[in-house]
Amino acid sequence: MSKHVISGNMKPRRLASKIACACGCGTSIPAQDRRGRPRRFVHGHGNLGKSNWWLVKDRVKERTSHERAVKKKRSTTACEFSEIGGCLGILQVAHVDGDPFNNDPSNLKKLCQSHHTLLDNGRIDPEDPTMPEFYTDGSGKRRYQW
Repeated sequence: MSKHVISGNMKPRRLASKIACACGCGTSIPAQDRRGRPRRFVHGHGNLGKSNWWLVKDRVKERTSHERAVKKKRSTTACEFSEIGGCLGILQVAHVDGDPFNNDPSNLKKLCQSHHTLLDNGRIDPEDPTMPEFYTDGSGKRRYQW
């Protein structure tokens, strides 16, 4: 008999048949694991040929693109539109054309938070910056004329 009887309530153990690994490496493996579940791959071969997204180097993520932009503008310590007045907030790196992946030095400006928001909303022209008309409300916030 090819069955081995084991004492207690355990099932009899059958001799496993062999199959080839489904990745194509040619390694033969048992058709079932110890629990009787079917197997297809040698351990670790199920992901062969698939790229791990965190290891792909040629794809630039928006976060890394922003970090590169910040490094390029690190030497600038004041808002580049400070001559038009109204600087408020911390300094941020702004992309003039709105494309976060375009890190050309001519496309990057280091602006205060106020000017960055106005630039992104189209209220300041990057070629000829002028402060738009505004008034302050009762709480002291700036309100811009639309």
